Amino acid sequence: MKKGNEPLFQNAETFLNSNGRFIRYKETNPSEKNENKTQSDFKKSLIGTVGQLEHSGLGNADIIKNTSMLNKDKFKNSAQCQSIITFFREMRKAL
Repeated sequence: MKKGNEPLFQNAETFLNSNGRFIRYKETNPSEKNENKTQSDFKKSLIGTVGQLEHSGLGNADIIKNTSMLNKDKFKNSAQCQSIITFFREMRKAL
């Protein structure tokens, strides 16, 4: 999603990082900060933040499914995506 949309993602990163906006709270006590937040959590928040501009009100899965920021070329040119596709093809052959 990020490739070709770098300025939008940079602005979203700035937004999430400014004034402590990217804060996760503990599920057991919502008034306490969770100090164990991860880079993965940040990436999910980044997708959600950028995705809301295109598809307001949707969750990340639906944002990814419906976004215009992903296309076949991005999947074809991604080594990680190609690795996943190869994994599924090999799994299908094994069945």
